[in-house]
Amino acid sequence: MGGVTQDWPDVPTQTISRYPPYAKPWPSCGYTHRAIEAALELSARLGPDGASGILSARLTMPDAYFGVAGFRAPETEAQARFSASYCVAAGLVRGAITPRDFEPQALADPAVRALEALISPQLYPLPAGAGDMSPLAPDSLHLTLADGQTLSASVSDVRGGPAKVLSDAELSAKFIACGGLPEEARAFWEADASAPFTQFAGLRP
Repeated sequence: MGGVTQDWPDVPTQTISRYPPYAKPWPSCGYTHRAIEAALELSARLGPDGASGILSARLTMPDAYFGVAGFRAPETEAQARFSASYCVAAGLVRGAITPRDFEPQALADPAVRALEALISPQLYPLPAGAGDMSPLAPDSLHLTLADGQTLSASVSDVRGGPAKVLSDAELSAKFIACGGLPEEARAFWEADASAPFTQFAGLRP
């Protein structure tokens, strides 16, 4: 018993070290996030309406991750949140991923649906020793455009993870995008770390 008690303080540290937590920047399955980041990078390079010139798209990612986030032509919010191809298409067309991208009207967007259908998954097995969301197993997106140009982006470290921590401003922006009030976000950041959660209630009119 004494040995268990003595070892207990190290258990949380060991668990967090092995399975580090991260803040999700986008409201979808974590296995879609590196693909989303690649799509947003290429969307910025394409510019406004640039996605309309995409002839084909190849999404390369581990088969284990795509097995979870591999819904094609999603019809429901839940399917879309677990669809790497939909998230990539929406990111390329709209230049952002927000909660509104999973509403029925967004799912029916003909531009996004047409582009999602063009995305071809290229899957590969996880390398030996690669853990969950491992940088050893990156996601890549390769586009071929109507003018013959090709664009590529590859993401190894998931955004919001230990290697790409979200800033306070980014966390606040996500909170507000998900329906929170700016006053609530501000109160959270300005509060003492030991403040009870109930302190932030009652801020809504």
